[in-house]
Amino acid sequence: AFLARHPLFKALRLQSVQSLRYARAASVVRGCAYKLEPPVHPGQLPFVGDATARQIDDILATGTCQTLDLFR
Repeated sequence: AFLARHPLFKALRLQSVQSLRYARAASVVRGCAYKLEPPVHPGQLPFVGDATARQIDDILATGTCQTLDLFR
């Protein structure tokens, strides 16, 4: 119970959730049966919501996105 309330544990859990979200998005993009072009809409791809769709748009347009750079 103490560990679950510890700030470091919460930060690690958040990082784990973000890692899973990025892994799912990358898998969906790699497996897409058609060429993706901006704008990518939320729900257009499985597991892709608003924030992830915007990040995919940034990556398609520029080759990267600020959130991904900070995550790395």
